[in-house]
Amino acid sequence: MGGPKWKKDLAVGIAYRSAPESVPFLIGCIVGIPMTAVLRGEKREILVTDLLCVAPRFRKRHMATKLIGELDRRGRALGFTGAIGTRGDGHHGYASTREYNVRPLNFIRASKLGYWRKKPGVPFSTYVKLYSLKKLDESLGTGGILRAMEKKDVPAICDMLNGYLKRYELAPYFSPEDCEHMLLPRDGIISSYLSEDGFISWRRVVTEDGLVSAYVYYAAPGMGMTPDGMGSLYRILVKALTKMEEEKVDMCACLSSILPIPSGLRFQVGTNLYFYTRELGSSPCSVSMMII
Repeated sequence: MGGPKWKKDLAVGIAYRSAPESVPFLIGCIVGIPMTAVLRGEKREILVTDLLCVAPRFRKRHMATKLIGELDRRGRALGFTGAIGTRGDGHHGYASTREYNVRPLNFIRASKLGYWRKKPGVPFSTYVKLYSLKKLDESLGTGGILRAMEKKDVPAICDMLNGYLKRYELAPYFSPEDCEHMLLPRDGIISSYLSEDGFISWRRVVTEDGLVSAYVYYAAPGMGMTPDGMGSLYRILVKALTKMEEEKVDMCACLSSILPIPSGLRFQVGTNLYFYTRELGSSPCSVSMMII
């Protein structure tokens, strides 16, 4: 997921040894992704901090701060001044905040694993019916069959994404090389589909306890759609949820800046994500960028 400009030095890890003779094991990691971004109409080469992860038992030892600091040092050494990253809690100085909208696709698994709350006394069958995709408004769910993205689709998808993302003050700019490397489907990693309504992709994330989540990566309405494109994005999301269910996904999560969620799809607001920038000018600003 690092993109065609990625460098090995931008992957940072911390290993831990319980004793001098023991085998060290990884307790934390972070990855920096070089990306061309458009900031208020001007292209900038920036570093995106992504895939930050620390083992639960070490999270109170400031490991995340150490990982971010080391990645920042390496990024500056490679010539990256501007950078963007996220946190789950809002401290002074964040540039933007967005909500994760979440929805179960397999309510029974999501509930039993503790990711979705079930009211006491209410049977599982009630929730299964409530979150059934068959309940979606079929009149709005029509509009073309999704097909998997192919290499020949790269130029059209670049145009769709770059055109749609212009509405934000800070957003990625996809070159054909970026689009091909980051969005072409890969089994178990990323799924990308398009139809006459537009384009949608999602990244697959599996937790330690086996919950399979689909994080909507990037989406855009098709060329020639209305300026806001909300109707076509609704239709393509309805089709995408069905595809996710076919891929045995348990939950879908979507950042509000990537794809505004219309009412009626039974998404609920989950956690907030706070964007922090370095040397990218004044803040706050509207951001559309997917960071996990």
